[in-house]
Amino acid sequence: MAGSGSSCTNRLCPISHDFKARQHRCRLMAKGCRAMDQTMIHYNPLRKSSFSRTEWACGGGAYVCPPAKRRDVWSDVVNRAKMEQLVTIAGDRASLDRIASPDAALAIWWRQLPETLRVALAELDLHSIADISVDIDFSGSIAAALRTAEYPEASVMALSSDIDLLVRRDAALTGEDRLHVQLAVVENDPCSRFRADCTTLRLQCTYLGPGTQWCCVDGQDAICEVPTGSVGVFKGRSLLDPPAILHRPPPFGAPRLVLTIDPAGSR
Repeated sequence: MAGSGSSCTNRLCPISHDFKARQHRCRLMAKGCRAMDQTMIHYNPLRKSSFSRTEWACGGGAYVCPPAKRRDVWSDVVNRAKMEQLVTIAGDRASLDRIASPDAALAIWWRQLPETLRVALAELDLHSIADISVDIDFSGSIAAALRTAEYPEASVMALSSDIDLLVRRDAALTGEDRLHVQLAVVENDPCSRFRADCTTLRLQCTYLGPGTQWCCVDGQDAICEVPTGSVGVFKGRSLLDPPAILHRPPPFGAPRLVLTIDPAGSR
């Protein structure tokens, strides 16, 4: 493989919002492949193509998984039917409702951030803002807390609109009227192990930096990522124990701006 001293062990992530689609275009995020024997996968299940092969970008080169070998690749990860029950990925916020299913462990709203929010985040100085950790009512707003944390006004307007929407969405999922909202700059997370949270539901969205990594308990060598800007709702141990899906912050150390919403009093 071009640009690497050794070949990566390629594993194909089986998640898709449409399991009838025969081809999925995937992108292998191999930044860590040379440092560990695991493969990290970052792909978009909403972009289906007519290609007869699955393309992977790996470091400076590329690896193409031949059709003849795909059956072997698929057999190396957990059963697709089981994963369809555990994880839902779709391009509308209603996809998060799937977490209410008893078998569901993770629901992902695959989305692009609004342009105004992307522009505001691009201009944000992460070293000049404070972390936020507040309890708010589902009908309240995070705007005052953002101003107290010295976010620029343009960021306050764009971020509060998005976070308030996610707070209301999480309140509908959890049935809680009061939620704990944390918006923090994370540079070096001391816990790099995969884990499940001791809560009911945890909503996460990474606004800047690499997204949260996740894997199936039965397939921890297939590491997937909730893309930056997308929303993931993880089912905690209070509702699903033992857990079926584990997650962790990315181990690369790049600064991240991460939103986490939990039921108030669960942290």
